[in-house]
Order: sequence, then structure tokens, then C-alpha cells
Amino acid sequence: MPSAEAQFLDFASQANIRPGQFFGFPALKQGGKTLALRDGKYFVFRLSDADRDEALLLPEASAWNPFGKAKRNWIQIGPAHEDKWPEYFAKALQNL
Repeated sequence: MPSAEAQFLDFASQANIRPGQFFGFPALKQGGKTLALRDGKYFVFRLSDADRDEALLLPEASAWNPFGKAKRNWIQIGPAHEDKWPEYFAKALQNL
């Protein structure tokens, strides 16, 4: 499977997806709204309540806590579940 950086570039190449920054992290945006970002080897997705609850069942998935305060519905998923990144990217797109 691709690294977080390679997967980021793959997601960024999709139609209507633009790379940018969010809190200083490389981010993916559509229509000016951030839907995902890369934090080191983790992907972080902005999810609906139901998708957030589902993602948190994955071992090692957690609420994204960039500056000591968890961001509601922003869930980080590590490389142990990189096979799930495209699925959660699609869910983040639907959540915009």
C-alpha cells in the first residue's frame, strides 16, 4: 500500500480536490472546505457523527488532537489501516 504522502498525492489528483494547508498541515480541500489532511504518517478525516463512531472502532484510530484539544469529528487513522484510507476519504467527501 502507498505511504501517507503517496496516498495524499493520489487523493489530490482527483477532480475538484485541491491541496492546501489546515492548521499548518498538508490538507485536501473541495470548494474551499477541508475534508482530510496528513499529520505525519497518519491521515485525518472530517467525518459525520456515524462515520466518526465507526472509525473509532479501528484499533489505533483516535480523535485528532493537534494542539491539546480534540477537534470534533476529525479522526486520525494510522498506517496500520491504510487500506481504509480511501473508504474514509470517500466518506469525508460525502460529509461536506
